[in-house]
Amino acid sequence: MKDYACPRFACITEGDRFKCEDLIMANVRTPDERQGDLRAQVAANHRACQRLVDLASKYGVHVLTRIMQEVMDYSERLMRVMLSDLPDGSGLSRTFVTVTGLLKTVKMKTRLSRFACRSKDW
Repeated sequence: MKDYACPRFACITEGDRFKCEDLIMANVRTPDERQGDLRAQVAANHRACQRLVDLASKYGVHVLTRIMQEVMDYSERLMRVMLSDLPDGSGLSRTFVTVTGLLKTVKMKTRLSRFACRSKDW
């Protein structure tokens, strides 16, 4: 949700989400819109949990976790290939981010450095 930043806490325990919703909606500028967003996010997470249980039942937990690990490994390999194509050096990025809930703009600065790992066989 764009308008409200708070520390993490358990929003739904044993199916009771309304106290949490009340807390969040009392602290946003557009509660009707945010309530719909929040409920959609909760529903999507609930559905994802159901699908994972279904997949684990169909293929087994071991197979499912192995496939998940393979997807992460593949993603890491692709990222490493893309990063290896970058030249050595560093880059700097500056931008401004508007924090809607705080009604202020924050300056962000990020530096990314890359230096290839080289090894020698002595």
